[in-house]
Amino acid sequence: PPAAPKLRFPSICKDTAIGRVSVECHLKGEGANFDYRSLHILDGEASQHSRLTIYHEAPRTVSTQLARNLLSGSARVSYDGSVIVGYDCTGVNSSQLVNTILMSEDASVSVKPVLKIYHDDVECTHGNTVGELDAEQMFYLVSRGIPKKAAQEMLMRSFAQETFLPLPDSPAKKRLMAELKK
Repeated sequence: PPAAPKLRFPSICKDTAIGRVSVECHLKGEGANFDYRSLHILDGEASQHSRLTIYHEAPRTVSTQLARNLLSGSARVSYDGSVIVGYDCTGVNSSQLVNTILMSEDASVSVKPVLKIYHDDVECTHGNTVGELDAEQMFYLVSRGIPKKAAQEMLMRSFAQETFLPLPDSPAKKRLMAELKK
């Protein structure tokens, strides 16, 4: 049998403008896989809205939504993610996770997950975390002589790189990781 279709959608948005991403994905072949990974590094008045709708229309399909945000200034991110699992779709696996680090009091994030599941034999999860840089990790780095700004940059870079580490080695992954070093 032919290999199941697999689509990866990695992206980095480093901006101070307004943007919108809208994705609709239909997983129609058994074993189809959709992997969405985004990283927003926003500052100033930047605003980004992402809307994803994933339709699982065949058995044993997989979807991953991982969005990470580093927000400073009065930047804003909204994320609307929907997963719809059809009636005859056994063995579906879907995960949706949005992680945000707020670097200022005026930055904000809004997350609206939607799961519509019409079959019992599935594994679907969603989660959202919002916080600041870990104070214990900052203390550890600073107490070892790393300047505060350098420690912050190290923690932010680590947070950002974790978004793309699970991707297989490829020229695209190399470009993404190189962009994060800037």
